[in-house]
Amino acid sequence: MPASTSPRSTGRRRGPLIVGSLAGLVLIAALGYLTGGTVEQGQLLPYTDSEARRVELFGAFDVTFQIEPPSRLDAVGAAILGGLAAIALLMTLVVASGSQSQLTWFWGLLALGAAALSLDELLGGHETIGANLRFLDDIPFTNSPEDVVIGLYAIPAGAYLFAFRDRIRSSQAGLLLVGAGIVLYALAAALDLLDELMDEQWVELASMTALFLGFLTIALRDLGVGSRAVATDPRLTT
Repeated sequence: MPASTSPRSTGRRRGPLIVGSLAGLVLIAALGYLTGGTVEQGQLLPYTDSEARRVELFGAFDVTFQIEPPSRLDAVGAAILGGLAAIALLMTLVVASGSQSQLTWFWGLLALGAAALSLDELLGGHETIGANLRFLDDIPFTNSPEDVVIGLYAIPAGAYLFAFRDRIRSSQAGLLLVGAGIVLYALAAALDLLDELMDEQWVELASMTALFLGFLTIALRDLGVGSRAVATDPRLTT
């Protein structure tokens, strides 16, 4: 009789497959950008003074890339998110050898999301996505399509936080810091829409820092450095 495959081992196989598929899509897009011919370049977008480049990808369709070098604050934010991705990846490798598939998904998805957001900060991913979704120009209470894209980012982030809410609540300090990060992110989004009062990037940095410290606290708890080791907490072994 063929050996049965446990759901946990199946889940562990799906993780690398999903990550590999997403990485493949990114590589295809990058290859298309590097090899594509420039159709037009200049101030192509009516809602920003930044330059944009319209590229013909694979001779099939045009894609607009917004050209805006990252600021110092963008670079700092990318470094914080990159650090969070590194911690989450390390935790994924630590827990992957065990039998708790939920822990693997918790840290694996966090590593993937934090790495994607870090690259977004450096490469202006949401600006480029918004530049190709011009039908979002007239959405009420937004200044540009990229505002809508940032709002859409909150959907998978919210789903992640809801799915792993018990894991985040396992550490009171971690919960408070992650909660503070969420509140600060919402405040930064509101300031961006108001386009006044203060530079929302400083609030975004505070949000990223709070999230980094929050998940670091949870990681330390999982490693047994916190007040109780994971093995002694029944909430973390179910």
